[in-house]
Amino acid sequence: MFSSSPELADSTHLASATGLVLKGRYLSVSLSTGTSAFHYVWLRDNCGCAGCRVAQSGERQLITADIREDIAPVAAEVDAEGVLRVAWNDGHASSYTSAWLSAYDYSAPGRKEPDEPRLWDSGLSEVPTFEHDDVVGTVAGQLAYLDAMRNLGVALVRGTPSRDGEVARFAEAMGHVRETTFERIHNVRHDPTGYNVAHTALELKPHTDLPSYHWPPSVQLLHFLVNDA
Repeated sequence: MFSSSPELADSTHLASATGLVLKGRYLSVSLSTGTSAFHYVWLRDNCGCAGCRVAQSGERQLITADIREDIAPVAAEVDAEGVLRVAWNDGHASSYTSAWLSAYDYSAPGRKEPDEPRLWDSGLSEVPTFEHDDVVGTVAGQLAYLDAMRNLGVALVRGTPSRDGEVARFAEAMGHVRETTFERIHNVRHDPTGYNVAHTALELKPHTDLPSYHWPPSVQLLHFLVNDA
């Protein structure tokens, strides 16, 4: 049976068999991760039926601004297959599978807290280190490397083949390579005719380098082929 809600703003309705509760602006429903809340306007905006989405591409046909401000269910149920079915007060009907609701659950029980960037201080005893073959050869290794780059902003990869162009091949395994004014690969080697301090034997002082050329900033990769320092 549908759980009807003629006066949503003033009452709460519970279908005890399904854990479905309709409130003024949202409903809560029992999922595998616990009880989660979904706002009516969000659910209506995310209806995936053929009238709201282009079937072959998934592109939107429904315009968010066209959703009525008082959008709310006139009836709702969770059927035997775990599908949430909603009849809206605009005459539309929508359905949402439990798997879809779990995947897009933005309420506190289901939301994964994002990792916080870690600022460098005296507590940084070592840089996260990975093996080259793990990073480019396994999904787990790549994700761990990318997590370290996201959270700390630096990582060390050991065992990278000592051959020209390997830094670009490594970069292409992670994403796209951004071209700069300093060639696709900027070779840092002693060159009396060079155009950059990196071509001299002088010390490179702390500075902001190529990542600042783009927004959002990118990642700079340094590959040591030969190091006599």
